[in-house]
Amino acid sequence: MWDVPALPTRTPRVGPWVRLLTRIRLLGVVLAAALATLASATTAYAAPSPDLPPHRIPEEVTRVVQTQALPWVVAKSKDTGNVDRVATLTGVGDIHEIFAFTDTWIAGNAPQTPIESRQHWSAVLLANGQPAGVVDIAEKDGVMAPTGYGLARDLAAVLAGTGDGYYIVGTQLTGSWILRGDTLTPVDSFARKLSADPISLTEAQPKIHASVQSAVDTTRPTDMGFFLLVIVGTFVLMGFGVWWRARRSPR
Repeated sequence: MWDVPALPTRTPRVGPWVRLLTRIRLLGVVLAAALATLASATTAYAAPSPDLPPHRIPEEVTRVVQTQALPWVVAKSKDTGNVDRVATLTGVGDIHEIFAFTDTWIAGNAPQTPIESRQHWSAVLLANGQPAGVVDIAEKDGVMAPTGYGLARDLAAVLAGTGDGYYIVGTQLTGSWILRGDTLTPVDSFARKLSADPISLTEAQPKIHASVQSAVDTTRPTDMGFFLLVIVGTFVLMGFGVWWRARRSPR
């Protein structure tokens, strides 16, 4: 047998264009990885946006405010004894939709949409361009109409300063607030009992929940006591009836 000599191996030559394309691809991979890392970091540190409803002011509400609100307040002032103060009013300012905390948000349950519309609107009453009162607009007997007014200047100033925020009207347990972004600012004494300073929705939720729950816990023993009293009373009456019938039956 003849030994066949092995052929020498050659390393294939890589041209300059191939090397350039390889470097471009490598650079693309590195750049993509860097962008992915930046995006994930941004997502991780971004504050979650609350699920807020849009502001909505129906045309009918605007029409009522512009044409009926002030004459209605003047007419009502004769019944409320505010004729002199109402006489100083010169116009009506901005209209704001009124909101309330949702029960699911207060309870901490999902979905946690924090606020919902109360289906009524308030407009600022002006005296020489300054906030002097508030008039409320809501649906009444199937049409939009003024439903109430007040001449509290501090409340009017708060409403006028709401801007693009949400004016949240609450109860003595939840307080009233202005919500801008994720921050609640207290606007009445009930809200200031929960927080004297602006507070985030996340921080406010357990405070408001605890306030509402404390009222529920306070009323619960009374309700249970009344329930037990009814049960005991029922059995006493039943026993008395059995005894009375046994006493009257012939032996």
